[in-house]
Amino acid sequence: MILASFIGFVLGCALIGINFLLCLVETIIPIHLTLVSMGKSQTDKGISDMQKKWLVYWTIYGLIDFAELNLSKIFGLLPNWHYHKLIVLGLLMT
Repeated sequence: MILASFIGFVLGCALIGINFLLCLVETIIPIHLTLVSMGKSQTDKGISDMQKKWLVYWTIYGLIDFAELNLSKIFGLLPNWHYHKLIVLGLLMT
């Protein structure tokens, strides 16, 4: 069931072009790395630095996504907005 959903998600993204790369960078890779960080043992402080990094990533991703949904006409005026978004989210993953 999960595999079928994943394959459908990837195929749906692939039909759109640049959005496939965005789907991969925005969601698939971060989800995998978040799950890996959650599987690692916690530090004495309660949460590891890797887990904090992914918490920041998902917070900023949510804010960008929320702004993009509500201000789509403004973001549509920005040239190459999707590439800028890709770069910002890529930098957050490093």
